[in-house]
Amino acid sequence: MIIKIKTSATLEIDPNYMNIEIILTSLNKEKEIAINNVVKNYNSICQYFNEKKKDNNFETITYEIKDKYSNVSYLNPDTKIVENKNVFQGYLVKQIVSIEFPIDILFATSLIANLSKKDEIYVNIRYYLKDVKQFQDKVITKAIENAKEKALVIASSFLKNDIQCQILDYTYNPYDNYSRTAFINNAKVGNSIEEITKTITPKKIQLTENVYSEWRIN
Repeated sequence: MIIKIKTSATLEIDPNYMNIEIILTSLNKEKEIAINNVVKNYNSICQYFNEKKKDNNFETITYEIKDKYSNVSYLNPDTKIVENKNVFQGYLVKQIVSIEFPIDILFATSLIANLSKKDEIYVNIRYYLKDVKQFQDKVITKAIENAKEKALVIASSFLKNDIQCQILDYTYNPYDNYSRTAFINNAKVGNSIEEITKTITPKKIQLTENVYSEWRIN
């Protein structure tokens, strides 16, 4: 007798690495002031890492300076017609730095709490597994064990206990190993450690694997 079984297994694990992406921006009609504001915040972050004896191997993934205009409506006093015109708002300086290290929630919350609130600062935090394959292998093994257990249950209902796997089919599914993304805008930067911790505490990473198998009952 051949029995066909579809099984799955789902396991959870805590992420062990984090990626922090800090977006520093400043808008000012004086270009040098806008640049200096971003430099000041960047230097304060580097100093904080040095004080905490953390590697500050930042990678700058974006740096740009551009003119910023806004569209303004006004009443033309000569024609009495509402018209639009672009008004120069200033120079917008933007720098995005990224760094990865073993997960450390306390350090991350302390860093965010110490960032300046004077200019716009945004923080993206992603949590992930450094070695996804090891976790995937564990889940696949569990799915196969579940298939064997079910096959034995079915065999025992026929008063049999000798089973042999004839076919095992598994299709690899690409997997996003990030557990979640925490986004913090400048309204939250500088908040207390407790408030920030609630915002950035990661969830467990969950993975499900499916297998199809055929078993011969002897």
